[in-house]
Amino acid sequence: MTETVSTYFNGDEVLKFRRDQPLPLLQHNYLTRMDRKMDQGINLHGEWIDTPDTSQRAQFVAQSMAQALQNGADEQAAAMLTYLSQRLPTLRAVRIDLRDGQLSAELVVTD
Repeated sequence: MTETVSTYFNGDEVLKFRRDQPLPLLQHNYLTRMDRKMDQGINLHGEWIDTPDTSQRAQFVAQSMAQALQNGADEQAAAMLTYLSQRLPTLRAVRIDLRDGQLSAELVVTD
């Protein structure tokens, strides 16, 4: 498992999460609430998914993080990176690009 997960926005590193740091109870509870909300379904790329799996949840959270970064909501983006880092043990990085007004988010995992 990679100890540090980085987020890149248009090639620049903008956020880091260190897995070797203990997660405060407040943050743990926030992640649990995120999961419970997603249990009710998510809208992923214009398609409603009633029971999203781990991969679909990760894509949804990564897209939400991309939008948060674009809007300058750094604390929200950091919470999204925490979620991804905790739920995807093989995650190494998140690459977000803004091209021609379109945001894309790629999850980079180890083999």
